[in-house]
Amino acid sequence: MKKFKNPQKKNVYISLIISAIGMFMMLSVNLFEIDMMDGGGALIILGIFVCISGLVVAALFNKRARVLEGMFTEEKLLVHWYYDEENWEKYNEENYLMMKERNKALLILIGVIALFVGLVFLIVNPDDAGPAVFGVMILLVMVLAFVAFLVPKLTYNKNKKKVGEVYISSSGVFINGELHVWEGFGARFKKARYAGKEKNIIQFTYSVPIQYVRQTYSVNVPVPRGKEMDANLVLEYFKK
Repeated sequence: MKKFKNPQKKNVYISLIISAIGMFMMLSVNLFEIDMMDGGGALIILGIFVCISGLVVAALFNKRARVLEGMFTEEKLLVHWYYDEENWEKYNEENYLMMKERNKALLILIGVIALFVGLVFLIVNPDDAGPAVFGVMILLVMVLAFVAFLVPKLTYNKNKKKVGEVYISSSGVFINGELHVWEGFGARFKKARYAGKEKNIIQFTYSVPIQYVRQTYSVNVPVPRGKEMDANLVLEYFKK
C-alpha cells in the first residue's frame, strides 16, 4: 500500500498557526504599549477568540487525522480500489447529476419554508419588521441556490483533474483526497446502499451533530469493473 501525506495534518498545522496569531494579538497590547481605551481591550478580546477558535479547530482536525490513519489498519480497512479513466469519468458524470438532483430537492424544500416564513411576517407585520424578514428570506434562498449549484460543480471539476482511488473502512471513506468519517464527535453511520442508474455506485449516508440538530451527509463511491463481489461484501459488512 503506497504511503501518502495525511491532508488532515496540514489543517492541524494551519489551525495552530492561526491560534498562535491570536496569542500574538493578545501579547501585542503589552509589547507595543497599546492603551486599553485606544483599541487594546478590543484587540485582547479578538485575540482570545482567534486563539481559542484555532485550538478547537486544531483538535477537530487532529481527531480526523488520527481517524484517517486508523482507517488503513488491517482491522478497519475493507477495500482499496483504483479506477481506470473510463470508469472514473462515467462515475464523475453520474455523481454530478445525482448531487445536482439532491441539492435541487433540498433547495426547493428549504426555499418553500423560508418563503412561507417571510410571507407570514410580511402579512402579520407589514409596516415594521415584515419587509426586512421577507427580504432576508429571499436573500437566504439566493445564497443557498448559489451554493447548491457551486458545490457539485467544484466536485466535478476536482474529479476531472485526477483519476481517483478510494479507501473504504469501517470508520469512513477516503475518496480522491476527500475524507468522510462516521466515527467520533457524535457522528453516526446510517446506511450503505447501491445507487445510480446501473446500481454501480455505493452510497454511504451518515450524520453529524450541528448545534441542536443532526446534519445528514452522503458520499457516492463507484464500484470498479470486476469488483462487484467486493462491493457486495462491503454492503454485507455494513448491514451487521
